[in-house]
Formats: sequence, C-alpha cells, structure tokens
Amino acid sequence: MKRTLVMFLIILSAEMILGESGPSSPTQLIEAEVYDNVTLQCDLDSRVSMENNTIVCERVDLKKKVHAYRGKQDLPHDQMDQYRGRTTLNPKDLSRGVLTLLISSVQTSDSGPYRCFVPKRKPSCTFNLTVVRRHEQNKTQRDTPSTTRTKLDVSGGAHMKAVRAGIITTVVIALCVLVVVLVVKSGTIQDCLKRLRGKKRTSNGSEERDEDQERPLDSRGEVMV
Repeated sequence: MKRTLVMFLIILSAEMILGESGPSSPTQLIEAEVYDNVTLQCDLDSRVSMENNTIVCERVDLKKKVHAYRGKQDLPHDQMDQYRGRTTLNPKDLSRGVLTLLISSVQTSDSGPYRCFVPKRKPSCTFNLTVVRRHEQNKTQRDTPSTTRTKLDVSGGAHMKAVRAGIITTVVIALCVLVVVLVVKSGTIQDCLKRLRGKKRTSNGSEERDEDQERPLDSRGEVMV
C-alpha cells in the first residue's frame, strides 16, 4: 500500500508540473486601424530563455509563416511575401521567455488568426487580429463603446503563473502529509494488531494453566484426563 501511495504521488506531481507549461493562453483579440503598428506578445515560458529555440508565427487560416526565427537569427526566406520587411521579433524579450512580434503598418489583409509557438514544445499563443479603416474604427467605437485594443499584460501572466505554482506546491505538500499520515497510521495499526495477538496468546496460556489446576490428580500426582 505504501508503494502505491508513493507512486500515485509521483505521477500526480509530474502531471501537474507538465500541465503548468501546457498550451497556452486564451486567444487575444486585437483591433487596430490601417497603418498602425501592432504588437503580438505573450509569455511562452518565463522560466527559461527562448533565444536559442526555433520560434514560428503563422497565419492559421492561410497555413503560412508570418515570421520564423532560429538560433538567434530571423529566417526571411520562410516568410510570406505579404509580411516581408514588416515584422520584427524582439530578442531581448525571448531571453525572458516572452515572445514580442511587431507587425508594422498593418493592412486590412493582415486581419485573421495568428499562432506563435515553439515546435515540438507545448507552449503556444494565439491571436485574432482585426484591422479596420479609420472611419470604420470610429463607427465601431460609437456602436460599441466597450471595444478596446487588447494587449497581453505580461506581468499579469507572470502573476497567474506564480499563483498556479503556489497552488501546485500546496497540493503536493498536502499529498506528502497525507502519505506520511497514512504510513504512520498503518504502522500504528500493525502495532495494535501485534499487541492484541500477544494478549490473546497470553490469555490462552492462562486458561490452559487454569484448566490444568482444576483437573483432579491421580494417586501419582498427575492430572487426570
């Protein structure tokens, strides 16, 4: 039983740790006007540097690359013609595990779903960019005053990761305490069982002696059967 509990604890902890770096934040909705500069930003994995990793940002609907990066170098030959000369990946942010892609002078044709990720790893970020002409933007703001441009709050993402890490740590500690309690209780129960068995044997021996004392003796002083 002890081995089963320990294995369960190890497996659960591993799943929780792996789940922490799992895919990814909710899709960010970004609205911009024509000729604006738009920043796609998300926290891929703040625990490690991404400078030496391969980074791919693509248009999900077109299944083509918007920007590609590998080994501290951009890969313009993999890029869609539509985005050539208009995208910049911030290498300093990559050292903190944060992806920051700037798309300059956006056009309405840039509207669509985007995905940025590290191949063969779980973390990824998704965005939905809508680019409108200026008069359309003004009309949208009048019709829906609550509409705003959305950018990722990196500090908020880091805070959420810290909270999640605290919860995971608390759960793991609670599981460890539970295992210790169960092991201790198991040992206590075994001790109690041993004591009960010893008492039972002692009582049986006493009863046998009492029976021998109650039986009559023959002429030679031996107990009669």
